[in-house]
Amino acid sequence: MRRLREPILMYHHVEPKPFDPKPRFTRSYVSRAEFSDHLDWLAGKGFSAVSLAEAVDRSGGGDRPPGRCLVLTFDDGCQCFLEHIVPELERRKMSATVFAVSSQIGGENAWDRARGERVESLLTVDELRDLASRGFEIGCHSQSHADLTTIAPAELAREVAGAKQDLEAALGSPVATFCYPYAHFNDAVMTAVREAGYRAAVSVHGISGVSARNRFALPRAVVTPGASRLEFQLQATGWYGLWRRMPRLGFLNILRRVRDRS
Repeated sequence: MRRLREPILMYHHVEPKPFDPKPRFTRSYVSRAEFSDHLDWLAGKGFSAVSLAEAVDRSGGGDRPPGRCLVLTFDDGCQCFLEHIVPELERRKMSATVFAVSSQIGGENAWDRARGERVESLLTVDELRDLASRGFEIGCHSQSHADLTTIAPAELAREVAGAKQDLEAALGSPVATFCYPYAHFNDAVMTAVREAGYRAAVSVHGISGVSARNRFALPRAVVTPGASRLEFQLQATGWYGLWRRMPRLGFLNILRRVRDRS
């Protein structure tokens, strides 16, 4: 494929502060106020936001809208997507892709609960269908959120192809994109995703093998709470990957340390 020109941003949870109870993995939680500020900056700079599937389709030579464009993705399919993210996106006429864990629809974040994380209720089938009808893409985040690089071939098939079948049956519509749990993948996992019929899959910047030219190993910039405006701008404008590969001057680390002390 041609190089995917749209930067892809990755969020997990967006909730108002104070978080109650406090999360264990705090870097997965962005406040609604901060998320709203991100969207205001994007809107002010003329960005439009499209689904991952739409961006991949355009990379094949389709029509591109005028102005800047990016992809917003949200992992796990938590209730906060409907409660706090969708209102902010719809207010600005932006779209997004949410990745659901097929065996936990309407359930809880069992994979995180086992590690001591707070309970997060997940979107139900009816809610996912409603979101799809409103223009949001529902992608697949595997069947159980397992690390796909550590499991046997038969289990890998269930987690990838089986999850696609289950999610499509629940939604009543095709599922085009996949998100690797924990961002982990290898050649066998990538092959399983391709052969299952997905059109694209995402990981994150910094994972070996990611490339904007490989639609089954697309990089995403992870948006964390309290990130500097410069860091967010680098992520949103597509320069973040290049910045990460530059000689280590430690500038982003300095910014993060200043942020953490504030």
